[in-house]
Amino acid sequence: MKWWDVVVTPIFDSNGEVFQILAASRDVTERELYEARWHKTNEELARATRLTDEFLANMSHELRAPPNAIPGMSEALQDEVLGSLNERQQKSIATIEKSGRHLLSLFCQRWNAADPAIERFPYRARISGLSC
Repeated sequence: MKWWDVVVTPIFDSNGEVFQILAASRDVTERELYEARWHKTNEELARATRLTDEFLANMSHELRAPPNAIPGMSEALQDEVLGSLNERQQKSIATIEKSGRHLLSLFCQRWNAADPAIERFPYRARISGLSC
């Protein structure tokens, strides 16, 4: 199959009547094929970008879940949800909670700095339920 760029121009006589038609054409098949490949490549790149974004969003959630649990569970222990704690245990749990929040904060900062397009997420621990 060939692609052509065609220009047709009427030539008028002194009475304003068309007495001749001038036509010029050129083969643009190569350009059309190039543009088709270019569009296909762009679509493939857009798809790859979408898949990468989805993967990173999923990884963000999966990587953030364990560090997010540390402060949340530590807070539950500090509130003595699972039973009473002595002073030494409370200090240890407070250290674990503080370290967990720091770890989560570092993770969030690094993750957000790695790719500014990734959706930002807060790093607040929330206890939604705890069963014993």
